[in-house]
Amino acid sequence: MTRLAWVFLILTASACEDWKSSGPDRLRDAYPTSCQGEDSGAPGPDGTIAVAPSERVAGTWAARVIQKGRMAIPTVCDDCLLTLTDLAIVVVPSDGGSVLWRFCDQPMDLDTTPADPTDPPDPDAPHSTVPAALANAGVTAGAAFASPATVRLPSHRVVWLWGVRDLADPVRDPLPESADSPLVFDQDLDGHPGVTIRVDRPLQGERYMVRRAVWDLAEAAVSADGLWVVGSLTFTVDEKALAADNPLLTVLAPITPETTGNTYAMRRVPPDVTCEDLRTLAATLFAEAPSPGP
Repeated sequence: MTRLAWVFLILTASACEDWKSSGPDRLRDAYPTSCQGEDSGAPGPDGTIAVAPSERVAGTWAARVIQKGRMAIPTVCDDCLLTLTDLAIVVVPSDGGSVLWRFCDQPMDLDTTPADPTDPPDPDAPHSTVPAALANAGVTAGAAFASPATVRLPSHRVVWLWGVRDLADPVRDPLPESADSPLVFDQDLDGHPGVTIRVDRPLQGERYMVRRAVWDLAEAAVSADGLWVVGSLTFTVDEKALAADNPLLTVLAPITPETTGNTYAMRRVPPDVTCEDLRTLAATLFAEAPSPGP
């Protein structure tokens, strides 16, 4: 679907493999035990995950990032409300350094009549699917912190790129608009430039594209019970259609971020939690997430 703004710098990796682009092979050394630990990420009989609380922010977290934006989609709506709910595994190193984000999934919801709260969901609302080849990828956030004893997650920026690399300024450089650009690469290794998005409705087909999303996460404190970090964020999304098997799918609808409702919640989990665990247990893990503070 041409109107979604997916988030994330994604370079294909397995669930227990750190991001390896533009030199960050050092991440493998920084996180040598990212898939081992005393607590087990395997769900218990009640479908929950047990983990020891800590007042420190260092550790492994399951993250849910909610972004809300408005879109005008031709023939669909003049003012759709899009909600993206990104799921990721976040590792905050115990000795300071950069925060590692590993993308897992991006469920979405599109309300075609947001002015009418009684209107039921539209079963034919535009929809597309996150490519499986892009799950389980890691990325470092752009800000470091020094104190391993800190009880606050530092404010930091996460930049996610799809199908494009080697930008001199990953945040500000314009995205390439041609498949012939040396900045474009076949990230999902399917023989098409950039990243292939499968559009399910209202049109059907594939769009080959590049995308950038930038999150600026506000600083937030570890909760009193040691299990949560919740806060707010701002975000921007940009994308370019390089080609499509249906020319109509190259038409993009820009997203205007809402000024409220953009939040993140991080729930402490064991180091060996996987993306599959997170996708399966997201509703349970975040059912009692606290509200972000002022």
